[in-house]
Amino acid sequence: MHNLSKLPTLCHNMKQQNWQVTGFPFQYRSNQYDVILDRNLTNKQRNKYIAKLVFIKNYNMENCLSVFAEGTRLSCDISTLKEFFETSGFIKYQDWIDHFYECFNSAIPVNPNCNAENSKQLIQYINRQENNENRIYPFAIQCDPEHTHRSTYNTDKTRLICPDLYNNFLVHDNTLSVRFSNQKEKALDQGIILDNFLKSHPTYHK
Repeated sequence: MHNLSKLPTLCHNMKQQNWQVTGFPFQYRSNQYDVILDRNLTNKQRNKYIAKLVFIKNYNMENCLSVFAEGTRLSCDISTLKEFFETSGFIKYQDWIDHFYECFNSAIPVNPNCNAENSKQLIQYINRQENNENRIYPFAIQCDPEHTHRSTYNTDKTRLICPDLYNNFLVHDNTLSVRFSNQKEKALDQGIILDNFLKSHPTYHK
């Protein structure tokens, strides 16, 4: 019996590297899927699941399937999986799920893969989770209210869109968030964003 043995490893390495979401491609039969793995779960969900997986068919965010991962298995009705992945030819459900798990497990990376190839889908997904459609243009750094921290989604989005700003300034201070606009003309260079923040906060020390 096959299972998704690489899934817990990926989740563990994401946690170690401080990634909330990651993505990777998955080719199954005649369709191409973008898979987004999201570790952002409620406390109740964490008691049972290790992540949420979103399968996006043929680059269409409107044609997707969201399922939770329970250890090395997907918590989803097999008939739902077969329908979404357009599968036929298997008489026994167990034969098909073994075949599917074997194929899917081979596509799962062991380390988060957040690069230019899949960043667009990840950013689109993050925007949907935060109800910030099309806000992809950075223009400022803000100090979060006292006793609060930037969201894990904002952290990942900043790492994807503004890697230099994150790695050189924000990585050690989670009380600062980057603000994004849906208006391209508001976008500023990462260096200018940092200069503007330091000028308006002259007493700030990392």
